[in-house]
Amino acid sequence: MRAQAKSVSYGGVRLESLTLQAPTVALPPEQPVEIAAQAELAPSGKLAVRGSVRARPLVAELLVDASSLPLPLAQRFLPESRGV
Repeated sequence: MRAQAKSVSYGGVRLESLTLQAPTVALPPEQPVEIAAQAELAPSGKLAVRGSVRARPLVAELLVDASSLPLPLAQRFLPESRGV
């Protein structure tokens, strides 16, 4: 399965383009599904994600490659720093 979209917004993030790839998936999926996704963000940045997703229980093991993300966007995904 391959899906493509342009000009998508979700959770305050605007994507110029999004591509999602996964094998044919049985419904409901019994086993983890391998996925790959690429996105170009507005106004700048790129994301690539690959790994496996399991529906029940919901578990994802993903490798994320991000480049040129605006700092305010990236900060919400980073752990809070703690003073020492």
